[in-house]
Amino acid sequence: MAGADNSSKQARKALISDQGAYELLEAALETARVLAERMMSINNTSVIDATDIERVVSACEIYGRMQLHHEALIAGASKPLEFNPKVRGLLSWLNSQVFTVIVSPTTSSNGVDILESPMKSAIPDSPGFGDLLSPIAKEPSRRKSKSSTSEIQLYAKALAMALIRSGLITFNEFLTVGHGCGAAEIGSTVEKWGTLLTGTPDGMDYKSELLVAFARVVVQCFKYDVSVRSAGKMMRKVFMVAKLEEHEKKVLKRVVAGVASGKNKEAVEVMFEQLLAATSNDGGGAAKMLPKTVNELLDGDCADGARVALEFVMGSSTGCKELATFVFKQLRSAKDDEDVLTFEQRVVGCLHFAGNKNAQFEVARILNYYEAAADKTEVDETPMMECVRTLVR
Repeated sequence: MAGADNSSKQARKALISDQGAYELLEAALETARVLAERMMSINNTSVIDATDIERVVSACEIYGRMQLHHEALIAGASKPLEFNPKVRGLLSWLNSQVFTVIVSPTTSSNGVDILESPMKSAIPDSPGFGDLLSPIAKEPSRRKSKSSTSEIQLYAKALAMALIRSGLITFNEFLTVGHGCGAAEIGSTVEKWGTLLTGTPDGMDYKSELLVAFARVVVQCFKYDVSVRSAGKMMRKVFMVAKLEEHEKKVLKRVVAGVASGKNKEAVEVMFEQLLAATSNDGGGAAKMLPKTVNELLDGDCADGARVALEFVMGSSTGCKELATFVFKQLRSAKDDEDVLTFEQRVVGCLHFAGNKNAQFEVARILNYYEAAADKTEVDETPMMECVRTLVR
C-alpha cells in the first residue's frame, strides 16, 4: 500500500477496484484492531514481543493506507476526497482505545526504555522532514520476569505508542492528499495527543518517537481555516517541550518558518499568540527595562521548544517582520501598565535590538506609536513611553 513504483500502483488499483477482494482484505485487516485491543488490555496475561507489535502496527497502517487509496479511487481526479465513516472510525479508535492506554497511570517506566525505534535517525538537511517509515517499537532494553504484570503493561504501551505514531503518519497523508480532508476532526483529536510530548503519568519519554510525525500534522492543520485553532494548540504543546534534541530543533524551526512565511495570516497570528503565551513571564527585576536579547527576555524556566522558536524568529527576516506586526496589533488593543512593562512590550526591545532590516518599518511604527502617545500632555507617561524616549534619542 505504500509502494511508489508502477507495479505497486497497479497492484493496489487491482485489489481496491475488485469489490470482493477489497472487502476480504478490509475484513482481514480489521481483525488487527481487535488483536491490538486484546494485547493492550489490562487483563492480558500473555507475553507480547516485538514481532507481535510489528505485525499489528503494520496491519493497522495498511488498513489506513487502503482506505486512503480507496477514497482516492472513488474521487478520481475531479472530486475531493471524503472523510468517510471508516476513516473516522480509525481516528476515533486511536483516540478512545489506544491513546487512553498511554495516558493510563498504572505503570511507571522504572528506567525501562521501551520506545527506541529502528527508524530513529537524524533528520536530513532538506526543507522537509525526511521519510517517516512504519513505527515499530523495540523490546524493552531491560526486562523483569516473563510473568511480570508491569512488563506486560510496558509492552502494551509500546504497542499503543507505535499505533499513535502510525496514525499520525496516516492522517498526515489524508490531509496532504485530500487537501484538508477531515482537517477539523483530525486537528481536534490530534490536539489531545500533544500531551504525550510534554509528559505523562507513567514518566515515559514519548516525545522522541512522536515529535516529527506530530509536527507534520501541525503543518497541515495550519493550512486550513477549520483546523487553525487546533493547530495553534498543538503548536503550544511543541513549544512547551522542556528539552529538544538537535534534530528536533531543526524540525521545529522548519515548522515555524513554514507557517510564518505562509499565506494564511490567521495561522501566523495563532502561532505567535501561542509562542508568546508559552514564553511570557513577569520580567522579575528587569520588568522596567527593554531586553536586548532573547536570553534577557526569557526566564530560566522557559522550555526549550519556546526558546528555540523565539530565537529562530528573531533571526529570521520574515519571522521577525511578522512577529513585529503581530506584537504591534496586540499592543494597540491593550492598555499600558502604569508600573511595569508588559511581556509584549519587552518583546519590542528584542525586535529593536535584533536589527533585522526586514522588520525595521514595523518596529519603527511601534516606537512612533509610543513616542506620539508620550507627547500628549494629558497622558501620564508609562514605563514603555520612557523606554521608547530613551531609544529614539
